[in-house]
Amino acid sequence: MSTQAEKVLVPALVGLEVSDAHELAFEARVVVVSADPDVPLPVAGTVVAQAPSAGTRVAPAHPVVVAVDTGAAVGAVAAAASSPPPRPDRATRRAPRHRPEPHPVAGGPVMVEHVAGVGDDDISG
Repeated sequence: MSTQAEKVLVPALVGLEVSDAHELAFEARVVVVSADPDVPLPVAGTVVAQAPSAGTRVAPAHPVVVAVDTGAAVGAVAAAASSPPPRPDRATRRAPRHRPEPHPVAGGPVMVEHVAGVGDDDISG
């Protein structure tokens, strides 16, 4: 049976970069591992979960399973957000034509007041 003297404390790894988590785990005498033994841990990313939790006493060399966010999805969203919007083609740059729309109650046309400079090239006289 093990005694408390043979146990080590699991460090807090959540929020650390993978490389820092490995280093801290090594110093604490535990081993950082992936939840799936067939999938290696990524070399970059942030630890977002761990088991057992920080402060748990375990035997030396005990595995600490971690989940890592590599930021791949976040990077893709950031790249999409930073790219300029597509330029409108020639047809969509013109002011929209004002046409009467049916009145929601009476079903007749709604009169639209003319604003100087908007659609003037569309007015035939």
